[in-house]
Parts: sequence; structure tokens; C-alpha cells
Amino acid sequence: MGGGIWSSEDDSVTNNTLFQNSATSEGGGICCSYIGSDDRFITNTILWDNSAPSGSEIFVDPNADPTFSYCNIKGGWPGTGNIDEAPVLSDPASGDFHLNWDSPCKDAGDPDAPSLPAIDFEGDPRSAGDNVDIGADEFHVHLYSLGEVIPGESIMINFVGERGEPVTLAQGGAILDPPFPIPHGDLFIWPIANSWFIGTVPGNGIKSLTATVPAVWVPGEEYPFQAHVGAWGDPDTLLTNLLVLDVE
Repeated sequence: MGGGIWSSEDDSVTNNTLFQNSATSEGGGICCSYIGSDDRFITNTILWDNSAPSGSEIFVDPNADPTFSYCNIKGGWPGTGNIDEAPVLSDPASGDFHLNWDSPCKDAGDPDAPSLPAIDFEGDPRSAGDNVDIGADEFHVHLYSLGEVIPGESIMINFVGERGEPVTLAQGGAILDPPFPIPHGDLFIWPIANSWFIGTVPGNGIKSLTATVPAVWVPGEEYPFQAHVGAWGDPDTLLTNLLVLDVE
């Protein structure tokens, strides 16, 4: 029961993304059982393309009474703020569940949700835009990679940001610990060993770069990166998080 989550009474399920899970009996996304009391809230959560013989997205025990609110649920579900719209995720088939710029989940959550986390699944601040987002991801300037880092092989380096903004990727000679605060954010790398202008953020809010891992990189070594978004000299430019590529 519960392909994504099995929930008993008094649980708070907040800001999750339950996508393409399956259960052999009940609740492909979440199964809400009942043991003796019920004071549970499922909030700011995506339930999409899950499957089960009974309750593809949600199964609720007849005696249970959970409250679903500000969730994006395929097929719909009663509750304040719930929506039924394709979540528009980056590339879930590849395990990339970042929200696109035009996702209906952006700014559609409840900022007063029970147990609201201060950060999302990768450490970005919650309520980074006009309001908190629905799902595990908060749409926020971020640098991340997909794929194994193997010399001579390809990896994907992705940048999340506002549409139309220019992006420069930089490789550091070392990691600053602690990072050095500057007006544009925390500087994590210094000195700068290499930098590349990788273009502007497209309409979906995610700039992707396919790169070949240098053949001279040494397995077991770490190579730090950070990106800069915005035009050089613009006071509103931002620095991203630190991305460390660990060579396999």
C-alpha cells in the first residue's frame, strides 16, 4: 500500500513530489490508513502519473479524513487550493524533477502549511518567488548536473534561472570554506581557473549544457563550479550555489 507514501494518522506531508510510483493494491501516490484518530494534512504536494488498482494517486481508508490542500493532483481532489494541471517538470524520465518556469506549481502553494520546510530538496530557500511553490523543488537560481562524471564521457550541466538572463559558468581552482559573501551572493570558488559564457536562459527557465568530461581529469578528484547570472556590472546579478563534480 502507498507506492510513494503510506500515511498513518497525525502525519504532516508537505512539499513532496510523488511521480510515477506504483502500488500493488491501494494508493499509487499516497495511501492514507486509519488507526484510531485523524489529524493529518497533505499540503503543497504533487501527485502525478502514479498507479494502483485502487486509487491511482490517492487512497483514503473509509474511516480516515485527511485534509488535502494546495496540492497538484492528477484527476483532481477536493480541498482548498488544489489544482489538476500537468506540473511541467524538467525531465522526470531522467530523474530531473525541477519545475519549469511556466509550471502551474510555481507560487501556488500555502506559505502557512504545517511543517513547511525552510529549504527545498537541494537546499534552495522556500518562497523564493512571490509565494511558496508546490512540490519538492522551489524554482530558484540553481546549478546542477546530471549523469556520472567519467573522463571522456558526456554529462549535462543545467542552470535554473529567470528567462532571458545571460549565464556564465566558472571553474574554480579551489573551494572557499567558508564562502566569501559579496553583494551578488556567496562566492564559493577562488581563484577562477576557467569561465565560459553559455548563453541565455530559455523560455522554460532551464539552460542545459552538454559537456565532455576532460580526459585529463583524475578519478577520485573533485572539480568545483559556480555560475553567474546577469550581465557583468549589473547590480542585480546573482551567483549560484556551489557545484562539485566528483570524478568516477
